Amino acid sequence: MRAKDFLTEFAPEGFERYSLYTGDGVSSHLVDRFSSLAAAREEVEFIWQTDPETRLVVWLIKNLNDEVVWYYDPQEIADAPRYQFRKKSDLDEMAGEIAPGIRQVLDKKGYELLGDGIDKEAYLEPGTGQVLVIFGYGAGKNKFSKDQMMFVDWAKYCQQNQSNPHLPKFSGWESFDFQGKRYLQIRMEPLQELSDYLRMIIANLEEVAKYSKSKPKTAYKKLAKFANHDLLDAGEPDDLDHQAVVKNLGGKQAAYNLLKTVYDVKKFGKKHGFNIDLHSGNYMQRANGTIVVNDPFVLSFDIYQS
Repeated sequence: MRAKDFLTEFAPEGFERYSLYTGDGVSSHLVDRFSSLAAAREEVEFIWQTDPETRLVVWLIKNLNDEVVWYYDPQEIADAPRYQFRKKSDLDEMAGEIAPGIRQVLDKKGYELLGDGIDKEAYLEPGTGQVLVIFGYGAGKNKFSKDQMMFVDWAKYCQQNQSNPHLPKFSGWESFDFQGKRYLQIRMEPLQELSDYLRMIIANLEEVAKYSKSKPKTAYKKLAKFANHDLLDAGEPDDLDHQAVVKNLGGKQAAYNLLKTVYDVKKFGKKHGFNIDLHSGNYMQRANGTIVVNDPFVLSFDIYQS
């Protein structure tokens, strides 16, 4: 059951205070109504994951006063001036699904499945405690997909900046062939999910990262404002201020380092033609509480021509 369905089932009838719209930036149509801003945003993320091409249109959420409280425009993502155009024939360069036989092989070796997606599976490796991530096959034997290479670039960036505590630790990557397809595997440190409370605080971190150099206090105030909206919707005390945000991010130095890390990651992604994809689910933490930027990119959102 998706978050929207759960909230709708238990929310009082008629208490749907937020409306989700999509369109082309000029006109828009209603998608659905929700009892909370968090539920509306979760629905957007679910739709994006189900159909990536839906990222190519404008999305917005309005409250009962018809005020826009959240807005997404693909043309503003990563400050990209325009989209790259690609023909449908290039679709085979994207990462593909993972053959079921790979999971069977790893199961027999004692690997524990932690999570999976369309083109990615993560396993707890026996004996080492490391996480083994498998990426879907490339265009063919001896060839990697653009998605696979994007993650390789990310892993190399993290290794080059391994002194930064807010980047994940990788222990190398390698390829293997299975049933005539080339796969990519990489090992990384185990990380934990953030609490729902902390996810609300960092949900808009990417949007305020631009203040990291000159106005970090402004960034924390904006995070507090965004988080208080979500906390109110969740029935929690909405009394966060910038000092509370800093405290929850690990203190003054850790908060600033995390803010600057997101800013630097955005710059790296833009340089390589990636789009930032740092929703709250793409932050994790170590056992000591350090927040880590995880899996922050998607390839440039392409318009496929027939």
